[in-house]
Amino acid sequence: MRDSFDTDVFGVEKEVGKVNGIISAIYQSVFGEDAYPTIEEKAANLLYFMTKDHPFADGCKRIAASLFLEFLERNDGLLIDGIYYAA
Repeated sequence: MRDSFDTDVFGVEKEVGKVNGIISAIYQSVFGEDAYPTIEEKAANLLYFMTKDHPFADGCKRIAASLFLEFLERNDGLLIDGIYYAA
């Protein structure tokens, strides 16, 4: 993405560690159970937290949308030709 949106501030974290905190948040547990037990819930909350917490100086929504899709793809959670592929 940096090639398409080449600026000095695109993708620069406003606070070091904020993105790692957001990613860790989708894997948190409550009373020994995953707070977000499905890949879909994890992906949705990744998108929500990345947009809500606004960790980058520029490009938060674009990066959040890309991470959402990348997360689903890496976890076999995307539809391909109308067929749901899940791990």
